[in-house]
Amino acid sequence: MTDSVDDKSKAASVERRSRRAPPPTAAAQVGSSKRSSRANVGTEGSHENERKQFAVPQRASAATISNPPVDAAKTTTEHEHANQEELKANNWVQADKIRDWRFNDRSAESLRDDPTWGPLTEEIRAEGIVVPILVRPLDKPEGGYTHEQVAGFRRLTAARTINPKMLVPVLEKKMDLDECVRKQATENKDRSNPSAWDRGLSFKAQWESKLWDTKKTIADLNKTSRESVSNHISLVENMPEDFKKGIRLRKLSFLACKALIDEVSRVPDNMRSEFIDRIIEVADDLDRKPEKAISVIGKAARKFESEQNVSEASKGPASAVYQSQKGKTMTMTRKHNRWDFTIHKDVFELVEANDLERLITDYLESKGLTLDKKEK
Repeated sequence: MTDSVDDKSKAASVERRSRRAPPPTAAAQVGSSKRSSRANVGTEGSHENERKQFAVPQRASAATISNPPVDAAKTTTEHEHANQEELKANNWVQADKIRDWRFNDRSAESLRDDPTWGPLTEEIRAEGIVVPILVRPLDKPEGGYTHEQVAGFRRLTAARTINPKMLVPVLEKKMDLDECVRKQATENKDRSNPSAWDRGLSFKAQWESKLWDTKKTIADLNKTSRESVSNHISLVENMPEDFKKGIRLRKLSFLACKALIDEVSRVPDNMRSEFIDRIIEVADDLDRKPEKAISVIGKAARKFESEQNVSEASKGPASAVYQSQKGKTMTMTRKHNRWDFTIHKDVFELVEANDLERLITDYLESKGLTLDKKEK
């Protein structure tokens, strides 16, 4: 094209050049090394309804260009919410150059339990990322990373899964840690919330970082209560390790996770390992019916108690005192799975201790027990 073209031709040329920014589709990005990796992009959208965010026709991706065509304007409005800040991409960054934020309240493990993960990945494969990922630039590259993701973990993970070298639209913004935490909380507002387990891990990481002095500060930044922060951290700290490995805790509600801990605490210490194994046996039921997890856990616990004859003992200690013409003769105390018998000294005027011991051991052996006496 020469400098002698008329104004109309110049306008058309500008419009064509504006469309040379890296397209959002994965397929179109292959072989796009000659294109600019940076463009002014204006994606109008909300963080809220992710299914709508990614189910956008190919033509709608033109709405990410600074001057979208008129027929694309209607498409972009379906992403808008009055109470959400508009996101406008201001850069394109290679997916594998963006590292995950250490305080993420979502994890890669949680994606396998997310029913929308598969469709989301396929939509991004076909349509690209419509709503930019919120990132902050690193002061200097670290381990090959130039940016850190603050919001948009699922979208970024999907891009990496499809093609680690994919150029993704980002809203690049300098933010301190307080603002990052607030942005993450806003990202999850009115959307499918992170699991109770992932929230607990995030709160625990924030608290153990010692970057904030009080749990109240962490709660305010995360737009929740101090009690919620404390309870979620307690959930992570008190969960038995075997449950962390054997049960998909991210599929369970906060109350279901708490039920696991509460039921373990009811069982005597010497029976807990066996009880935990029994609960893990119903892990498949918890996986299939997470909405009924509390009921499944309760039934397994009651069955275990019945089999171990601890249901009565779990109600609390029981005792009885036996009197005779000698006065107090025997006291029996029952607590959890132990019975304590005390024979009072006046009885031994009539009963030989060895005879009483032999009587008790003979009875136990008649029930099939093999006793091995060890002197203390």
